[in-house]
Amino acid sequence: MPILPPAPTSTPVSGIFGFVGPLITRIKKHPNYTEAIGKNLGIIAASKPAVDITSLQPILSVDIQGGHPVLSWKSNGTDALEIEDDHGTGVFVLLTISMSSGYQDNTPLPASGSACVWKYRAIYHINDKQVGHWSQVLEVSVKGV
Repeated sequence: MPILPPAPTSTPVSGIFGFVGPLITRIKKHPNYTEAIGKNLGIIAASKPAVDITSLQPILSVDIQGGHPVLSWKSNGTDALEIEDDHGTGVFVLLTISMSSGYQDNTPLPASGSACVWKYRAIYHINDKQVGHWSQVLEVSVKGV
């Protein structure tokens, strides 16, 4: 069996960042530094692919938790999602603008033993402006408990 040298002592995480941070700063200040070098070294984040805002359309899905609909969707590089609902009036009204990829509708449920259909539609937002197309209308049956 070979005799190996002892393992090096571990460096605290803060020590690593304290070392790497100034090194990256030094590299970026070098006169021969280019953005291509930074990308090759992994010290510049890759740029996000451009979002085609003309074809964006959210796809809503639903789960039921405690009798209430929980909507979910993919952000697709957008900032937020505007959600409208129709709780049986025949008119869509603003429910919320969500910056996360899920939303639970806590509107009071129908009377105990009765059921109705709630409808939802949504559109993406980038820089506080609607972009793309409205989603397909999602219909959800809810029942009072």
